[in-house]
Amino acid sequence: MSVRILITLLMVMLGMLFGAPCLHAQWLPWDIAVDSSVRAEFLFGTQAIRSAIKGEAPEGEADFRFLLNSDVRLPVLSGTVEVSPLTFISGRLVGLTSILEQQGEVQRLRRLEAAQPEHLFNAKPAFNSWEAAGLWHLWNRDGYRFSFTAGYRQEASSLEGVGVPGILRVNLSSRDDAASYVPFLGLQTAVFFPWWKARCELLGSPWMLKKVSGSVIRTDSTVTYYGSGRGGLLEVQIEGTMFLTRCLFAGVHGRYTFQESYGEFTRKDNGLVTGRFDMYTGDSFAIIGLDLTLAF
Repeated sequence: MSVRILITLLMVMLGMLFGAPCLHAQWLPWDIAVDSSVRAEFLFGTQAIRSAIKGEAPEGEADFRFLLNSDVRLPVLSGTVEVSPLTFISGRLVGLTSILEQQGEVQRLRRLEAAQPEHLFNAKPAFNSWEAAGLWHLWNRDGYRFSFTAGYRQEASSLEGVGVPGILRVNLSSRDDAASYVPFLGLQTAVFFPWWKARCELLGSPWMLKKVSGSVIRTDSTVTYYGSGRGGLLEVQIEGTMFLTRCLFAGVHGRYTFQESYGEFTRKDNGLVTGRFDMYTGDSFAIIGLDLTLAF
């Protein structure tokens, strides 16, 4: 099942929840059984793929380096459903997808000593992710909750571009894809009161798997690359909402994520392997926006 299908199903579930009457809402915060949120947010940050150290370059290309830099600016929609069947455990499902994607400049540099990028592209980014997690509540009384979190997240991003007029070769097209597979652990603290609620969560993982692939198509040739690496993730999330109606809250949500990995990528020219290189990937991005929460 694709990431977009999972996100669509989650949005349908959220629509059903928000459309349902709030007859079973509880004023006592620790009696909340379902906590669902819809968020309209903005994602911004940087993504980079580059050779970390000199790899096994073919003859005549000992100084080869690869660098792909992109500044990401994307509006996103996300949704969360958290269900608490017992006072000491909860389950959570999260989905996120980008919308209204716009083109921006992406740099590709083949040699580090080059004075300017070998290629400059106008590329349209896209981003989506889904997450499933469980929470074990170490303390859940008097409106305060402290929890241990364990889960799995999958993220996918893409860049699809064309060469910029006036910058070296313009008759170029490109495609770059990256995917992260992240089992994670974390800690969460939350407060639930009749008029407001807030959460803070710290997530981390040393087990992340990162896969990348891409291509640059010229008039007379096609260059492709693919690779994978192992690394980690560190993330902090903060949310604060205020009471609107008996079971509806509105507020803000923020998240900062840092990922990096080390591995190897392979380059091919017209289908023939022309080099294997050590790879580094680094992602640093923040998400901030409005949160609408239904709790009952």
